[in-house]
Amino acid sequence: MTMTIASYNFYRILAQNLIGFEKEMPSSLNSKFFTNGGQVTIDNDTIVIEMKKKRHLPILIDGLDTYQETTIPWLNNRKLVFKLWATS
Repeated sequence: MTMTIASYNFYRILAQNLIGFEKEMPSSLNSKFFTNGGQVTIDNDTIVIEMKKKRHLPILIDGLDTYQETTIPWLNNRKLVFKLWATS
């Protein structure tokens, strides 16, 4: 139950940062933004999260901009970097 409440609150906080999606429900946010492929690369000083291009991805990247270059203390102060995953 605790994880359900925590994830719902996470979606609500995220929605507040996504222009035009402030009142979206978690299931809608999930299908528009998170049901997507990508890759995560962990280097010595960064954690790069690359997401496949999707219709709403630019809005998500803008919403995550406040977290860009955030350091994660429990992961040896690595910085978060969000990018578009360029695949061929």
